[in-house]
Amino acid sequence: MRTPIWPSRRPTPAPVVVLSHGTGGAGEDLDWLAKPLNDAGFLVASVDHPGNSYNDEYLPEGFAFAWERARDITLLIDPLVAEQNIDLSRIGAAGFSFGGYTVSALLGGRIDAHVMEAMFHGQIPAPDVPEFPDLIKTLRTKYSDADIG
Repeated sequence: MRTPIWPSRRPTPAPVVVLSHGTGGAGEDLDWLAKPLNDAGFLVASVDHPGNSYNDEYLPEGFAFAWERARDITLLIDPLVAEQNIDLSRIGAAGFSFGGYTVSALLGGRIDAHVMEAMFHGQIPAPDVPEFPDLIKTLRTKYSDADIG
C-alpha cells in the first residue's frame, strides 16, 4: 500500500492526521490539505486505497467494498507508531469525497446492507462511477447472489 508521508519537523512527539482520498484518486492529491497541516506541526500521512487509486490497478472491489477503506487507514497507524515520533493521544483523520465516508466509517458509520444489496440486484439505481462504468455488471460476474447479499 502506497503511503505518502509529510514528516513533522517537531522535535517532540507530533500530532498526526491521516488523510483518505476520493474515489479513483491518490494520497498525493491531498497535498493541498497536507501541506498546511504539516506547516502547523502535524505529521500527515495518506494512503492510496488498493483498487481505488490511479496509482494502482482499478478493481471493482476497490470501488464497491467501501468498508475496506477504513481498514486501510488502521493498517497505516502501526507502521507510523513504529517508524515516526508521534503523539498517540493526538491522532486524527480527514477525507475528501469517498475519503469522507472512510473517516465516517472509522467513527462507526456504516452503509445500509439492504441498500447495497438492492443496488447489486438492480432494484435501485447504482451511482455512476466514471472510472469503472460497468462496476455492478463486473461484480455480478465475479460474485454470486449469496456473496453479494
